[in-house]
Amino acid sequence: LDNTDQRGADRPTNDTSDIGAFEVNAYSVSVQDLTHVEGDGGSTPFIFTVVLDRASVETVTVDYVVEPDTARVGEDFLALEGTVTFAPGELTKTITVEVNGDTTPEPTETFNVRLTGAVNATIADDLAIGTILNDDAAVSIDDVADMEGDSGSKTFIFTVTLSAPSVETIMVSYQTADGTATVADGDYQPTNGVLVFAPGELQKTITVTVFGDTTPEGNETFFVNLTGAIDSAGNPVFFAKNQGVGTIQNDETAISIGDVTLLEGDAGFTDFVFNVTLNQPNGLPITVDWTTTDGTANGGTDYVAASGQVLFNPGETLKTITVQVNGDTRFEPDETFFVDLSNPVNAAILDGQGLGRILNDDPAPDEWRIFVNGAGQIEVDLNGVPVLTTADFVNPIIVTGDQGGINDDQFTVDFVNGSPIPQLGLFVNGLGEVGGDTLQIEGATTAFQTVTYTATGVGAGTVTFDDGVNVRTVTYTGLEPVLDLTPAIDRIFQIGATFVGDHTIEMLAEAAGRTLIRDATGATGFESITLTNPQNALTVNGGDGNDTITLLAIDPTFNATLVVDGLAGDDQIDASALNVAGARLLGNTGSDTIVGSALADSLDGGADADSLRGGDGADTLSGGAADDTVDGEAGNDLVRGEAGNDSLLGGGGSDSLRWQ
Repeated sequence: LDNTDQRGADRPTNDTSDIGAFEVNAYSVSVQDLTHVEGDGGSTPFIFTVVLDRASVETVTVDYVVEPDTARVGEDFLALEGTVTFAPGELTKTITVEVNGDTTPEPTETFNVRLTGAVNATIADDLAIGTILNDDAAVSIDDVADMEGDSGSKTFIFTVTLSAPSVETIMVSYQTADGTATVADGDYQPTNGVLVFAPGELQKTITVTVFGDTTPEGNETFFVNLTGAIDSAGNPVFFAKNQGVGTIQNDETAISIGDVTLLEGDAGFTDFVFNVTLNQPNGLPITVDWTTTDGTANGGTDYVAASGQVLFNPGETLKTITVQVNGDTRFEPDETFFVDLSNPVNAAILDGQGLGRILNDDPAPDEWRIFVNGAGQIEVDLNGVPVLTTADFVNPIIVTGDQGGINDDQFTVDFVNGSPIPQLGLFVNGLGEVGGDTLQIEGATTAFQTVTYTATGVGAGTVTFDDGVNVRTVTYTGLEPVLDLTPAIDRIFQIGATFVGDHTIEMLAEAAGRTLIRDATGATGFESITLTNPQNALTVNGGDGNDTITLLAIDPTFNATLVVDGLAGDDQIDASALNVAGARLLGNTGSDTIVGSALADSLDGGADADSLRGGDGADTLSGGAADDTVDGEAGNDLVRGEAGNDSLLGGGGSDSLRWQ
């Protein structure tokens, strides 16, 4: 038995306690290198990052000084020294050195940022090198576009330039590369080489041979890539543009569509008119099909999706396509959609995609952030400025938007450092600003046991987070969409008991890994809820009225159990467009109509006279009490009438019909 400890000392063998040896690992500070161009005038900030290897409960400080190397103080950069302070919990700080811009061609230069005198930490890397790249003799190459011709060859001449004369010889390598034009198809002759700029020279050229043909085809492209620019002293030379694009324009009859960029407007529709053109008139009628496709804009929400055909009569060269864009007062990024051309007759497509860019014309929202700060307190920031800091995690916090009177509000509840919701709740109010007041919840890394969304009125509701230990609630009023990016095991959406009426609920995919639940009428109703797909189950409950619940296609990777319950009232549940299997569709009380999807579902009418249609797939259908009509439709179904005078139809497939 070894009775020595890690220090080599004897361990006690009687009743004396041995507490062992404790070693404290010191915190360490380091500073990172930085490379940046100097600029042509004024000063350019070089922002160095100072890193603490892990969070400390103590304040950590370290001194710094900026030292010259090949760059000189005053001429190339401004002298600087000082102290960096890490508050408890902070991991990064920055040091900003101002570098003087100029237009003088010169070699790459360096200076140093040195760390000294750390308190409550050691220094792991005390030196950062600041590399000032000269951008005064920057290299660039232009683009070339020309018709290919019907035969023979044509030369595409690319011009390579220096932005300023150099005192050194500069060498630049180049090589062609395929785009849609390829060497294999005989579109152009590949080439490569090295350009040499003697001191004072500003321009060189690269010649590429392009071959003509009579094949109707779209524009094709190839590239001339520049690499490895260095001067005779071995210093790298900055590229302002290192790729030239050669566009081989087809000179047969070809169709193109233009792009459109417009403001969206605040209401109604804005017409986006796309020009469709022929590059030359033709003696035959020419047709081409078109259809809109989503970019970042959504057809039906941001613009009216459409399709059709354009006809050019002989001699015509211009037609138009009009797409209607929906105006709104919601602040959002600029969005895009496309008009795609296909199936040309008597012509080729030269440019087959028109870009519609919808420019936002609404003011940015006020940004509220509620979070636990580094000091362990709840903090409320407005546009990055703290407006409330409190250590009280019990009493409610009320955040009211519309500070500017016209701007929308974005309320972000951030769980990054723990729950910022007091025991008695967090209340946010957008004051019903016309436009897009939003509630976004983010930052949690551990999944909640259950998150419940309750619609309590127009633009109002609650979001309740249960982590298995604590239950915390955010109550919102006077705002619009809710976006929950936190992970959860189970999620429940429900209509609150006080929100009386008939509701129209629609569920669909919002993005990969997310599901959107919204009022399907487009009229004022409960707020749209976008949630990250749960790990175990998503339950959607209707209210006590006669609800219509429509389940559209959702994220195909959704693998949780989906339960939809109409609850009281004569409800209609339509899952015919649903694209995931295993949904449980419950009518509950009332005379309900339930339609399943093409996959395997479970349908239960519950009490009262119901109509159930399983759709394709192996379904389980239960009529429940009262006089029901139960139709299994296609698939191998289990159809149960249960109590009442029922009509049971198996439909296609091997079905089992049971009644009581």
